[in-house]
Amino acid sequence: MNGHAAADRRSRLPTRDETVKGSTWKRDLVFVALMIVLFTLLVLYLLPNVLNGHLVGPDSYMRLVRVRRLAESGAWFDNTIPRSNAPFGATVHWTRPFDVLVLIGTWLTQPFLGFRRALELSGALISPLLFMAVCFVTAWSVRPLAGARVRGYAMLAVPAQVGFMGYAMPGRADHSMLILLAFVAMEGMAIRLLLEPR
Repeated sequence: MNGHAAADRRSRLPTRDETVKGSTWKRDLVFVALMIVLFTLLVLYLLPNVLNGHLVGPDSYMRLVRVRRLAESGAWFDNTIPRSNAPFGATVHWTRPFDVLVLIGTWLTQPFLGFRRALELSGALISPLLFMAVCFVTAWSVRPLAGARVRGYAMLAVPAQVGFMGYAMPGRADHSMLILLAFVAMEGMAIRLLLEPR
C-alpha cells in the first residue's frame, strides 16, 4: 500500500521541463529588459536622432513613403511610387506583410502622436521588436531537439550573430527581420513534423 502511494507521489512530481517552464517567464522578462537596454544604448550612442525621423538607409525612407501611400489610397495592389522616377513613377518589388506591421504600429500611437510622427516611430522600432520575436521563436524551434533548459542559451545565441544585429538596428524599416522570423518559425515547424509526423 505504501509502495503504491509513493509511486503515485512520484508520478505527480513535476518533470524537469515543467519546472523550467514554470520559471521561464522571469528569465524572459530579464531577456527583454537586456534587449531594451542594448537597443537604448545603440540609440543613445550610435543613432541619437533615430526617434526623430532620421532613419537608417534610403530603403527605410522609401518603405515609409510606400506605407503612407497605402494608408492614404488603400490601393493594396499598387506597387508604384509616383514621386520616384517622375513623371513615370517607379515600381517597388516589396510585398505587403511588413507594410501592415508598420501600419499597425502607426495606428496604435496615432491618437497620441499624429499620423506622421507615429509612422516614423513605428518604422524606427519595428525591426528591434521583430528581432526580439526572432529570439523567442528560435528558443521555441530548438526545444524539441534540446529541451527547455537550453531556451535561454538559444535566445542569447541570436544577438551574438553580428549580421542579424545589423538588420535589427533601430531606425531600419526593413523587412529582413520579418523574413528571418518566418524562416526560423518554418524551421521549428519542420523539426516538429519530422519528430512527430502524425
